Amino acid sequence: MSPEDTAGTTIPQAFAFSQNYPNPFNPTTSFKFALPRDCHVKLEILNILGQKVATILNEWREAGIHEVSWNGELNSGNPVASGVYFATIKAGEFTSTKKMVVVK
Repeated sequence: MSPEDTAGTTIPQAFAFSQNYPNPFNPTTSFKFALPRDCHVKLEILNILGQKVATILNEWREAGIHEVSWNGELNSGNPVASGVYFATIKAGEFTSTKKMVVVK
């Protein structure tokens, strides 16, 4: 789960979390998010029962546009099963959740 980061030079006006792309996906997908200020960012993947299966990010990020990739692996390193998952981001006071589908 090594995230790739692409920070933009433009500072956004508001927090934002875009739908992952591609969706449905196999085996890799990407997430874009906007931070109007420096803050701690936590991006987690939850299963349909709301249980955390992977943590993609849990770190301090500078203001800007960021993109990270997820390789469809659990925290244990095993691949996730086909099905519906939720990506949840918490950045400062901002929280957002997106539904995504893994197809094998």
